[in-house]
Amino acid sequence: MKKAVSPFLALVMTLTLLTACGGGSNSDPSGGTDSSVPSYDSLKVGEDYTDITAELRVISHRTDLIDMTFTRYVEEVNK
Repeated sequence: MKKAVSPFLALVMTLTLLTACGGGSNSDPSGGTDSSVPSYDSLKVGEDYTDITAELRVISHRTDLIDMTFTRYVEEVNK
């Protein structure tokens, strides 16, 4: 039974590999850019997107770093 099934499974795996590597074409004529999003070089630091916020969480098993090192990191991020 194993000898009969193994060539079939090898064939199925080979066909799956060839299907996954088919290399379909991307037919997006705009190149994937959205005109409502500004380009990187047109952004002004501190002026554009000032409403964006983030929360930084640091998880560490090193308790000796929490009081001194991470406090400095938080101060630098909040500048």
